[in-house]
Amino acid sequence: APLTQESSVPGLYACGEVASGLHGANRLGGNSLSDLIVFGKRAGEHAAQRARNLAPPPIDEDQVKASIATMLEPLERGEGENPGFIYDEMRDMMQAKVGIIRTKEELEEALEDLKAFRARADACFPGTDRRYNSGWHQALDLINMADISTVAALAALTREESRGGHTRDDFPVPDEDHWGQHLNIVWMDDGEIKIRQERIEPIRHDLQVSLDEVKAMIKERAEEQGGGK
Repeated sequence: APLTQESSVPGLYACGEVASGLHGANRLGGNSLSDLIVFGKRAGEHAAQRARNLAPPPIDEDQVKASIATMLEPLERGEGENPGFIYDEMRDMMQAKVGIIRTKEELEEALEDLKAFRARADACFPGTDRRYNSGWHQALDLINMADISTVAALAALTREESRGGHTRDDFPVPDEDHWGQHLNIVWMDDGEIKIRQERIEPIRHDLQVSLDEVKAMIKERAEEQGGGK
């Protein structure tokens, strides 16, 4: 809901880039601060208002026990690879293959690499200490890192165009006919990450007019600075 920041999941409020943001595909550093302040305040106020009107939910003891078991599992493996090594290698691989300039070959390699990283993450061992154990945190983070990295690589592979901060060396120009009108939707289905495209709603006419005016102004200024070339 645009006025409350409530998502399509009842009770889940979102702001900033997780809610798409206002700056398009290539936000400059620091430019997100204004919408974070505005929509963060709006999301917080409406989430608090909803919480005040809700009764305390029942606690599912089975879910609590399952969550605890998931958190403790890395400590109970007894042996395995240091999660810190996996953490660093995954970060470096993503920087190399899913970084600024992307290609089909490297993105496909990254997806295969991530399957191996996920398997290593499931078997890593941070030791048994529960105090000040950063490796334990990394062991838990690695699962989410592998999933989110897979989402990013899969979406980048599917989007066969360049747009904003997404640069495909093998597809160097925007594809307005398709990707100018569609978005990737990624979801988890029984442990498997899947992707599809959905057509976006047309932009409001008054907003389109404003955007066209801004584009014309930018083009005019660029021509003036370039001596009309």
